[in-house]
Amino acid sequence: MFWDLAVVFFAASGLVLLLWCLIGTMLHPIFGAETVTFLAVDGDGETLEQQSRAFAWLRDGRACGGKLVLIDCGLSKEGKDCVKVLCERYPWLVVCGPSE
Repeated sequence: MFWDLAVVFFAASGLVLLLWCLIGTMLHPIFGAETVTFLAVDGDGETLEQQSRAFAWLRDGRACGGKLVLIDCGLSKEGKDCVKVLCERYPWLVVCGPSE
């Protein structure tokens, strides 16, 4: 009797897990290469590397896609150096001025 209940429980749990995964896959947002995300940056870009890594993590998980456009709203020399390094590291990272 106990083993019958255990088998029924695990079979039902497996079915629920399978349905959960299938529905999650169907409802997962898929962003194309045309998507553009804008981020205004200024100062010395203290959090810029962390924000770029977070965007890369989202891209790897397919939660977002496309390009990340950094809008220069007064970056210092250190900030511009940081942006230059990040642009070399991530090909999907683009920098523009506020008037562009």
